[in-house]
Amino acid sequence: MSSRGGPHGQWPAPNRTGPRSGQFVPVAGTFAEPTPQSIGYPRQPHIPSPAHHLLPQHGYSGPPRVPISNSEFEHAQATFSAAPYPEPLNTPLFTEPVEYEGFIPAPGHENDHVAAPDIFENGRYDYDYETSSLEDDSEEERITAEAALTHDREEDKDFSLSEDELEENPEDFMIVDADNSEEETVPKRGRPKSKGTRGGRRGRPPGDGRGGSRSTARRGRKTGTKGRPPGQRGPRPVADPGPEFKELQRLANEAYIKEDYETAMRHAKEAIKLNPEIFSAYSLLSEIYAAMGNEEDSIGSLIGGAPTKRDKYLWYLLLERIENIDPIEYPRMDRRMKDKLSVLCLTSIISLDSDDWDARYKKLELEVRRQRYSSCVILCRKMLKIRPHDTRVLSTMAQMGTGNERQTSLHLPGIIECFEDTITHFLALNDPSTSGLDYGFLYVYLDLLDKAGDYNYALVRLKTLSRWIQKRATETYWDQLDDDREFDFEDVPRRIAVAEFVQQKKKRRGSYGKGLPLEIIIKMGLFRLRTIPPNFDEAMRHLNLLYPEDDSSEETLLWEDTNLFDTVARALYETGHYQEALRFYEPLHKHSLLPRILDNYLGMYTCYRETGDMEKAATILPILKEWEETNLRDWATLAKFFEDQGLMVEAMRRAEIVFKNRASYLLRANGFQHYDELRRHFFKTRKQARGNHGVKKARVKKYMKKLKAATRDEADTDQEENTIERPSLGPLKDRPKKGLFRSKERPLEKKPQTFMPLDESKTLEGTDVPLTAIDHNVFRKKLKNLADNYPDELAAARLKHREIVASFARLQHLCDNADSGDQSASTEYLSIARELIEEFSTFDIFMSDRRQSFRGYFRRLGSGDLWRDSALMILAVGANRVDDGEADVELKERPEPPPEDFFGVHFDKWAEVFCRYALLLAREGAEERCFNVLDVALQSNVFYKSQRYTSDIELCRLSCALAVDDSQQVSTSIRYLLKTYPFGTEIFRLYSAANRLCSVNDGYATGAATRVVMRWIKTIDYALLEPENRKWYNFKGRDRTQWMQQTLNTGLVSQVKGHDPALFALFGHLLMCTGSYAAALNYFFRAFAITPEDPILNLSIGVAYFQHALKRLSENRQYQIQQGIAFITRYYDLRTKDQIAVHQQEAEFNIGRVYHGLGLASQAIPYYKRCIALSGMLESGTGEDFAAEAAYALQTIYVLSGDFEGALEVTVSNLVI
Repeated sequence: MSSRGGPHGQWPAPNRTGPRSGQFVPVAGTFAEPTPQSIGYPRQPHIPSPAHHLLPQHGYSGPPRVPISNSEFEHAQATFSAAPYPEPLNTPLFTEPVEYEGFIPAPGHENDHVAAPDIFENGRYDYDYETSSLEDDSEEERITAEAALTHDREEDKDFSLSEDELEENPEDFMIVDADNSEEETVPKRGRPKSKGTRGGRRGRPPGDGRGGSRSTARRGRKTGTKGRPPGQRGPRPVADPGPEFKELQRLANEAYIKEDYETAMRHAKEAIKLNPEIFSAYSLLSEIYAAMGNEEDSIGSLIGGAPTKRDKYLWYLLLERIENIDPIEYPRMDRRMKDKLSVLCLTSIISLDSDDWDARYKKLELEVRRQRYSSCVILCRKMLKIRPHDTRVLSTMAQMGTGNERQTSLHLPGIIECFEDTITHFLALNDPSTSGLDYGFLYVYLDLLDKAGDYNYALVRLKTLSRWIQKRATETYWDQLDDDREFDFEDVPRRIAVAEFVQQKKKRRGSYGKGLPLEIIIKMGLFRLRTIPPNFDEAMRHLNLLYPEDDSSEETLLWEDTNLFDTVARALYETGHYQEALRFYEPLHKHSLLPRILDNYLGMYTCYRETGDMEKAATILPILKEWEETNLRDWATLAKFFEDQGLMVEAMRRAEIVFKNRASYLLRANGFQHYDELRRHFFKTRKQARGNHGVKKARVKKYMKKLKAATRDEADTDQEENTIERPSLGPLKDRPKKGLFRSKERPLEKKPQTFMPLDESKTLEGTDVPLTAIDHNVFRKKLKNLADNYPDELAAARLKHREIVASFARLQHLCDNADSGDQSASTEYLSIARELIEEFSTFDIFMSDRRQSFRGYFRRLGSGDLWRDSALMILAVGANRVDDGEADVELKERPEPPPEDFFGVHFDKWAEVFCRYALLLAREGAEERCFNVLDVALQSNVFYKSQRYTSDIELCRLSCALAVDDSQQVSTSIRYLLKTYPFGTEIFRLYSAANRLCSVNDGYATGAATRVVMRWIKTIDYALLEPENRKWYNFKGRDRTQWMQQTLNTGLVSQVKGHDPALFALFGHLLMCTGSYAAALNYFFRAFAITPEDPILNLSIGVAYFQHALKRLSENRQYQIQQGIAFITRYYDLRTKDQIAVHQQEAEFNIGRVYHGLGLASQAIPYYKRCIALSGMLESGTGEDFAAEAAYALQTIYVLSGDFEGALEVTVSNLVI
């Protein structure tokens, strides 16, 4: 293995040499002569060519680069390359290697991508492209992005996971928490994606595009070897588009010449639909739209075909046309859409020519205008790799990287580090006159240090760098002083008192304080104000240079430097110097120059109040009362302010708005003292608005429809023939003849209550439960009132308890016969269990909120209906037990531990009913109903919050899934086991073994499963690294969840014992199923490093090499095939050395199948024949017999080669039953 993670010398990428392929040449008279742009875009001369539309497609310049990357699995879908032979063996070659026993599959890193926007929103041409906005500067990354722009009709199998496959169950392994990124990539071609989906790519990834990538790296080449490997040079021959395409193109051209634009447009669209890779069709369609006066669709058509051209000058032409389009004539092409499309064009230009600085800078300007902060910072970082010390780029990065609080927290340390590197570079040049370190750049740097809050360091840097700019770097003696006399305007009286100072000539005196810009001096004063300890006197010497009292004319500093006044006033207010702050606030307020910011007016009011000038403070209050708040944070701030001033009406009015908009955290953060009162008021209001009727939780309502559908009768389904079929537990079958019917409660009218005094009783009304059995007086009174007011309901509950107990007894009697397959017992069991499940699932305390643990039945939810039903159930059970002779009946309001029974039946038996009911339904083939039952069970807090019950239910789901052959449910249940019992080798093996039992493995390599297994590998890698080395790896990547943080919080890292080859192999097989063979090899080799003698692992590595070699875009096929043959030969030796017949037959068939797939029929025939011969040596029940498969393969070979007699002989001897 090489240091790059792949075998040495694998898939070398030739150097990019030779001239660029043909460039875009428009039809004569198509476009107006472009006007020059300020940025100086290069353009190619326009060469009129009437036959341009019939030009063949340009070829490609070399084989593709196929990296061994662990990032490929995320963009894959299970498709395979076409086989190199005709039917009937043109099915996927190695869809699943035959195994008798062996290893199990494995995970890795993930490079998330950024979702791409539509080019024209709801437009005629919504083409998709794939180009990252985070272009790398290397030639290799340039080609990677270029390859992603090409429109190839054959989907690359390494990157084909659909978005639906990448959808993840939030309860799989970790909780999903989206992390929205600002980055926006260029849309990629392909089917439009539905809104709301996440992740996932379609089509070819960067690096595997048509025409291949040419990297400057010399992979696989020995050191010192000159030139490229021998072989044919230049682009591939262009494939013939076919006669049908040519005919459509001809008809479109003829109609265009005749000015029959509708017909021409129809033929051009049909040609594009037939072959979307020929640029001339797009160009013709663009011309047609232009001739019809539809400039918008003309541009859209050209954008659709531009990726097939791979010519940056075409993108420049598009950029110019986008800028020149009239937004009045085309309303959709407003400034926002123009910027968006211009960014698309510039991104494509950069992907084709990574050294195009003008394109990069123009893109940065557009991103700044679009206020895309993070994107600008990342673009600046990329540009700084090309020109590390460009001050314009650094200043832009500082501006956008500190545009708001969030961006500042994310980017400020990195931006300061970039500035420090650049300043160090400039200081090393020791030439201030030619360096880029001027006062403007220095001010930006100081502003960053100001935001970072390190004022002492900032003050030191201000003095040092200012001194260097003034060419006085050697005057370090000023650093020994505690003041800033170095930058006084005059030498006297302070500067001349320094012994080392030599008074300069008059012409050079401007190199001290007079040579320093006012902004830098004010910044120095602000630093002095905030240093530790602060130096107020020295700070005011600098700040008073603004002369705040001088507001006599508009030529004073007050009008010229309003922002400086505002900054100084706020700094003085924040540091507690209220009187000095008013010196700067008042002139701004007097001349209406004070920025309309809430903090300014609150600061003025506070300054007036703290200085005792309440009269002027009162003039600020009307402004604050009439303040037009623009965000909830201002509302909350004003609420707290008015509360402190005793204006409760104003305070509560704003606090209510904040509370109603679900921003109560702002009130708490501001210390709003009446928050509890406000909360109680709203709680009471909501309670009154709900009324006194029974209230059910949202979760109950959500699952009631599902429950009703699962328990409806067959008669109900007849009435819904034209409706959508819903999951159901099935119709009610034959019931037992007597004794076990569940009573059908009819609504009972309440009896009129009497107001006559009653004799005190020692038992509850209607029962023999003594009052002394109830634990305290308040609870006793509640239950007594309940029994007195609802006697009929209590009697019905007692009857229901008797019937439920009898039903469970009957089920216990039937379960053995039902399990053994007795149809009548199964029917009766299903009938009784169905009603018991419905009774359990409609009990609202269980189903109200499964996230809250079950704490007892006497919980008052809503208006009290749930408490009443629960209390009646407990009273009924207690009364019946007393009647049955139990003497120790005790009723507690809050029993410890919580009760573990329902209607006197333990929860274990209820869980058993759910599971056995689902298993019996699965045996009868009722797939949807059986899983519905398990889903309903898991919605109850009793089962969901118990790991034991949940594990039993998930194991039952696994059994049902195997019974009904449902691979997706199999994967769901085992993923739960992976989460519950982490890092268990047997669970990894169970995942593959259980899916192996399903006929269709559609749930094996899903996006959710892939991510879960990948995260286990990342967790293991993280745990086994030393803490000081973990910071060098980005384990999270661009995963938009918090799984890594939650993994650390839950302590899973401590459970890691070491690398598990079963986990690596599992992830390798998952990647193989999605077609990501190169990525799979990474993890197979990690497993191989631990268990090199495992035969199935060697077979998997060999198959991965073969499958990758058979891809259309594969590079260096011969080498890959040789590698594959080496590993399958090793597999054959390991598998046959034990001389066990079943192992030998498996090896013979697999080797024959490999050679057959490679088209080497003569090599495959001997292995097939030996496989058939070994069939007679197999012992019964030892495993699979591959003789029939081998015979069928032999028959196919003989038929295709014309040997019909041989085919007949094989058929008669082995395939005839």
